Amino acid sequence: MKNRKHFIVMAIATIIALALTSCGGDAPEPLPPPPTSAIFESSDTAGNIYILAITEAASGNIRAAYTPKGGDSYILTFISTVGNVFKSIGKVKTAGSTLTLTPIKDGTPATPFTVTTSGETMTAITVESGETITVTEGTGTITTPASLTPKVPETYPALKLLANPWGKEGEGNGENWVNATDFKYSKFTKVIPKPGDRITFQIRGTTDKPLNWFSIAINSHRVEGDQWLDYIWHGGSEQYKIPISFNETIETYIYADDSYDFSGVYENLYLEFANSLWQKDEDGKYTHNSGLKLNVPFGTVMATISNLEVRLVGIER
Repeated sequence: MKNRKHFIVMAIATIIALALTSCGGDAPEPLPPPPTSAIFESSDTAGNIYILAITEAASGNIRAAYTPKGGDSYILTFISTVGNVFKSIGKVKTAGSTLTLTPIKDGTPATPFTVTTSGETMTAITVESGETITVTEGTGTITTPASLTPKVPETYPALKLLANPWGKEGEGNGENWVNATDFKYSKFTKVIPKPGDRITFQIRGTTDKPLNWFSIAINSHRVEGDQWLDYIWHGGSEQYKIPISFNETIETYIYADDSYDFSGVYENLYLEFANSLWQKDEDGKYTHNSGLKLNVPFGTVMATISNLEVRLVGIER
């Protein structure tokens, strides 16, 4: 009993000492919360796509449902039916179900325009009579649509990630969990990638296992039977930690190889979802190592993502 009392007294003293220590000195500043954003997406009768992303600078108030407000930044991306990309970038002037947006070009505010929203879509984009939407990136005109239709994300009820050892020593190799279903890039966008592009996807859903090293890549391949032919990896994202229930935006980088022409392989481009355990380069050096190994046969189901929604929400080139 004496020893137990002595232990309790020492434990209380330690707690008090820690509390006093935490109150003094130069305690580190807490990290700021991540930015919050809202994305609205629609298309017109001609098939042009409009993506409006509004972002709030990091603040001390994280909201589960983000509501745009005056002073926020916006990017309106226009993707034409032939894949041309133009942008209008600026500030939100007034907010509500109808947003007034002011383009900023070369540091100077241009003529505002309005966007009416509903849920995650736009129902109208209007400008003053005789005016056009100022384009701040790209050379072209953002068409003002007579009407807009909500763009529905691609949804997959159950996506399985399978055990996948790949490559061999001397050529680069590794182990990951990779999607069992082919995701054709052309189902998500008409934009043919160019070397150096940064393409942003939004994914939502739930997973039955945490994905701690998740990435989205773009490859091209042809399939005969169960064999992938002419496989080329064109680039991918950084690795993200995906929780059980997720709503993430992931930026995928395309290699800046100006000698490559994507137009000839557009119909054979695919998205690749992978949870990487480890990988090595051609010299046998680890480029990523989680410390985990598969230890299961190729093709074993490692995780299932339910109600996965995928949509392209931005592109920079």
